Amino acid sequence: MTQFEKIDPKSLNENVFRLIGDEWMLISAGVEGNFNCMTASWGGMGVLWSRPTAACVIRPQRHTFEFAEKNELITLSFFGGDKRSELNLLGSKSGRDIDKMHICGLTPRFDIPGAVYYDEARLVIIGRKLYADTFKNENFTDKSVPAQHYGSGDTHMLYILEIKSMLAAQ
Repeated sequence: MTQFEKIDPKSLNENVFRLIGDEWMLISAGVEGNFNCMTASWGGMGVLWSRPTAACVIRPQRHTFEFAEKNELITLSFFGGDKRSELNLLGSKSGRDIDKMHICGLTPRFDIPGAVYYDEARLVIIGRKLYADTFKNENFTDKSVPAQHYGSGDTHMLYILEIKSMLAAQ
C-alpha cells in the first residue's frame, strides 16, 4: 500500500496547467461500496475566500454527478503518464454500465472518512464543497465558449472545493 504524506497546498511545486490539462485528474465522490469516478482535464487551483481551493466541473448526465451532489467531499487524484490507459477507460465508460474499478485495476482507498482516492495516485486533493452552480449560457461574455462547448445546452456544474487535505505519494 502506498504511503502518502500530507503536504501544505502552498508547498505544491507543480505546473497546474500541465497537471490538470495534460496529465488529467480523476474526480471521485462517494463512500466505500457506493462511489464513482471520472477523468477530467478542466479545472483549476488557487485561493478564493481566503482559502486554498480547487475547482472542477461535471456534466449532470455523468454518473459521477449524482455522487458529487450527495457527498460533502470530492477528491481529485493525479497519476502521471503511466496510468493514461486507465484514465482513458474511466473517462469514456460509465459506472452505470460497467464496473470500471474492476476493469481498470486501480485500488480505491477509504481511509479518510467520506473520501475515496487511489493507491496508485501520486497526488491527491481532498476537497469540501464550498460552492456549486451550473454554467448558464446567457452569462458567458464570450459567446464562442457556449457555442463551441455547449451546443446541446448540457452545461457543466462548477464545484469550488476548499482543499482540506493534500496528499503526496512517498
